[in-house]
Amino acid sequence: KHCIDAWNTPQHKARFANDAAGLGRVKGLKNNCVYETEGNRCWIVSTRDIAAGEEIFVSYTKEYWDCIRYNIKHGLYKTKKFSE
Repeated sequence: KHCIDAWNTPQHKARFANDAAGLGRVKGLKNNCVYETEGNRCWIVSTRDIAAGEEIFVSYTKEYWDCIRYNIKHGLYKTKKFSE
């Protein structure tokens, strides 16, 4: 079971999209959306039909996860989820 781990920022609708790559991989779980940009606007667009209740996954990029891993390794990113 996957949970939505979004900050309380209702103005940012994409906060509910997670990355299937994540820190820990789940076998068979893949991103089902991509980012599309036009000028200064960005959308999350599905790459296949998504069933009601299914989670939205989109890449955060390799650089994002490298930064998170670096911060965890150096004690700069501490949450209950990652520090236990």
